Formats: sequence, C-alpha cells, structure tokens
Amino acid sequence: MLQPKDSSSAGNRGAGGYRVALIRGGPEDDSGPEMMDAALSVLKPLLSESGCPRVDFVEVEAGAHCARKYGNALPPESLQTIRDLRVVFKAPTAGAKSPGSAPVGVTIKKALNTYANVTPCRSYRGVKTALRPGIDMVMVRENTEGLPASIFFRPVPDVSCETRVITRSASQRIARVAFEMARSRRQRLTICAVEARIFEGDIIFIEACKELGKAYPEVHVDVRKPDALAGILVVNPESFDVVVAPNDWGFIISDEMVATTGSVGLGPRANLGDGAGLFEPIHGTAPGKAGKGTVNPISEVLAGKMMLEWLGSRHHDEAITRVGRLIGEAVAQVLDEGLVLTGDMGGKASTSEVAGAVLDRARTLLAQR
Repeated sequence: MLQPKDSSSAGNRGAGGYRVALIRGGPEDDSGPEMMDAALSVLKPLLSESGCPRVDFVEVEAGAHCARKYGNALPPESLQTIRDLRVVFKAPTAGAKSPGSAPVGVTIKKALNTYANVTPCRSYRGVKTALRPGIDMVMVRENTEGLPASIFFRPVPDVSCETRVITRSASQRIARVAFEMARSRRQRLTICAVEARIFEGDIIFIEACKELGKAYPEVHVDVRKPDALAGILVVNPESFDVVVAPNDWGFIISDEMVATTGSVGLGPRANLGDGAGLFEPIHGTAPGKAGKGTVNPISEVLAGKMMLEWLGSRHHDEAITRVGRLIGEAVAQVLDEGLVLTGDMGGKASTSEVAGAVLDRARTLLAQR
C-alpha cells in the first residue's frame, strides 16, 4: 500500500500494538453492521494466529442512530477518538436525516485530511457477473475539492448554487500518488478530465498532472473525457491501469469501474492522508439485504486488507503486511473458484459462508508459509 507521505508514526501504534477506530454502525445502518461483523470474523482470527503485533479495534459510536440520538451522525467524542488514532475501519453507514448532520465519512475525511481516495478494481474468474476477465485497475481520486466538497447555498428557494474549487497544489498532490502507483504497476496513467475550456478547473488538473509527469518519463499518460472513459469501460475495461481524476468525475467513474468487475460489493477503498487512513467499502448500506444474511462481505474484507497493508507499510511491519496480503490471496482464490458466492456475484451463498470460506482458505495458506 503506497503512502502519500511518510510521516510520524504517533497515533495508531503503541508499545502493545496497534489501535484502530472501528465504526460498525447500528440497526438503522441497514447491512453495514453485518458486513463489519463478517469482516472481523476474518481479520481477528488471522491477526491472532499469525503472530503479528496486537490490533485493538476501538469501537466508536457513529451512524444514523447517532443523528437521531445526538443530532449528529458522528458525536464529538467519537470524532476526537478518530483524531487521536488516525486510522479508521468503517462499515457503510446510512445517510443522516437530521438537517445539520453531515455524513460520517465526509466528516472523517475532513478531520483527517485524507486527500487521496484509492479504489482498486479487479475481476475474478469465478465471479459470473464480471464484464470481462483480466480487469485490474485503480482509481486515484482527489478527495478534498470539486463538487462533492463544494460550498452550496440557495439564494432563493428554487435556485441552488454550488462552487467547484480545483487548485494546482491539490491536483499535483493527488497526481503524485497516481504516478507513484502507476510506476509500481503497468506504467500507464489515464487522466479523467475535460480538456476543452468548459471546465476551467479540469484544465488546471490536467496541466498539474502533465507537469508532474515529466518526473515519471516511464509512465505513459493519456487524457480521456469522463463520458468517453465511461464508454470504454463497458467495452474494454481491461485496457486501463491507473486512472486519476478530480473528486467529482472520480466520484462517478469509480463506481462504474468497480461494477465492471461484477459487483460494487467487490469494491474497497482507502482514503489516505499524511499519516491517516479511512478504510471502507465503496458502496452504501444495501438496505434491501439488511437482516437477510445475504449481503456481500468482500468489499469490507478487502478494506480490512488494505488497512493492514497500509499499517504495515507505514510502520515498516512486515508481519502485519503479510496478513493483509494473505487475506487478498485468500479472497482471490475463493472468488476464482466461484463455488462460494453471494447472489450479486452469481451464487447462492450467505454472508457468513463467504466470510468463512475466505477465513478457511487464509488459514490454509498461513499453514503453508
């Protein structure tokens, strides 16, 4: 897991091991708690059995029930714990219905300044719903600017105004993350932005990426408009390696990228800052599957994998990095075989059956090491 910047290790590691803020959510967060429980049923045994440093999951109260109870989906005490620990493992949480309550993820991203939104997307041979075999790409999305981070207001009831701010400094910062990732992979980078001067912010974004690209001559760079890129994704998704985008275009395209692999339930993401990380599924709470035991746990499991690899990279801890890689290998083997899949992947297995299959395979791999 690439680090945006190597910073102080204070915060999430102490003498006894690691401390991670855990957001499980509550009953009003639909399938979120089920997904987290399934992921922890994989992570906790493997961490214990692998001999790596202890990882304490510090549960913090957050979610839709907090908005009703406190008027805020992320209470101040929970936010302070997150600021102190600087690493968060999060289940999907439902949108807050209180007018003054911001979504949990948005609040955390602002508090930790997680400016890089990294979403890996790959297909697996046994997933019957995948668009193509051989998909292996990554979206690197700027996380602090653009329309999703805009200031909005209504000057009159029937008019909404939103500002779209894109700066050269933030664009260069995310471009560096993307170029480093492309250099470590297949050395291809696609800039998802509009070159025509109908979006001036996109011009700044493209200029910043191309300027930084001079330091990475081995990386081939091309520019695709979001609509053109979306069209290619449904025809030839395996042609992409790393895609970098402003926040708004990336917000849309990243979901499509994951969908080409067969299900948004396969998509984890890491929101990374300097010495801070928020790890979560790319999708929402799947209300239609709440309480049925059929929600796909893979995105949450893979978010945990990304978190362990990030911790290992940041703290130069090969033991915890190995556990993250082991989980990734186990997921790949189970999904390539295609025998234990939830309905969204073309199977009939339950949430617990999929998590159990991943854990069993990871234990087998661990015993072989």
